[in-house]
Amino acid sequence: MNSSFVGTDVKPFNEFWMNCKYNALFSIASYYDPNNKYASYVNHYSFEHTNNYKDPSFKLPIIKHAEFSEMLPNFTYSIENCHFENEENFLEELKQMIRQGQLVFLSVNLYSWIPGSFCYQRYHWSHFSLIKGYDEVNNCYLVLDDDMNGYNEFVVSEDTVVKCFRSSDYFTDRENWPYPIVKLQLHQPLLPYEVTLQTVQDHARRLVLDIEQFTIDDLWKFDEESELLSNHLDYSVIGVEYFYNRHIANVKLFKHLHKHKKINDELFETMLHHAKNLENGWQTIRNNLMKVKAKLKKSRNVPRDSIIAEAKLLFENEKLMWQLLVEAKSEN
Repeated sequence: MNSSFVGTDVKPFNEFWMNCKYNALFSIASYYDPNNKYASYVNHYSFEHTNNYKDPSFKLPIIKHAEFSEMLPNFTYSIENCHFENEENFLEELKQMIRQGQLVFLSVNLYSWIPGSFCYQRYHWSHFSLIKGYDEVNNCYLVLDDDMNGYNEFVVSEDTVVKCFRSSDYFTDRENWPYPIVKLQLHQPLLPYEVTLQTVQDHARRLVLDIEQFTIDDLWKFDEESELLSNHLDYSVIGVEYFYNRHIANVKLFKHLHKHKKINDELFETMLHHAKNLENGWQTIRNNLMKVKAKLKKSRNVPRDSIIAEAKLLFENEKLMWQLLVEAKSEN
């Protein structure tokens, strides 16, 4: 850490990608107690149909994470939506908050924010980025955010902070984005977190039912003549990233259960096999979508039927995986 750095030494939670909000929260929670990261492994998730907030017409499947308070109930905090007293001089107020040890998230336009990120030089989407500190000597800020390689720490120049803040939705769409900054305040000391087999089995039982009721037949309806086809492929890649990364988490979950003798060797190998196959399967769908996007100038054909068929098979295999865990007995 540079001696001129001022801020909190929160490390990015980057074992897998959830979304910018949850990776930030698990970064903070793990900073206070490393055991809190294990809550991210647990299968709290479900499935939903969604769309990008900039384009509600295109529907796709996505992983829906549980409320953070359900995932990690011992990590209690409040969110305070704030305004700067003087927006013309917002950097000084931001630095003061950092010096006071506050955990602050700044509204930024992602178009010019993090080189190598999904939106960089492509989409004017906004979100709140965790500003962990600043370096007065080198005139830059350290932020936690994501790029195409996951959630990490980045150095951002002061000029970029100003530019991306002033072009964010707070300035261009204030009716729907009314606050420029968010503060996170912890309420009480954290208690140790422990993963239990019962909790994982309860969620496994629920996920079996969720998969039985979840349909994707009306999703991923690509219009090959639409000028938005490229955007819809991008949205779809993001959606598939959720599934791919969730099965990275499931691999970690089964390793954790096995390490702590919650499941036996035979069941562990079986669950690991299923989870890795699911991870690879969703990765294949992601890669195929990216290949279609790369060849749009030559062909606008999207193999939707095969994508739907592959995804349905993956859901069925995931259902089988959770059924096996539901039937397992604790080794303790």
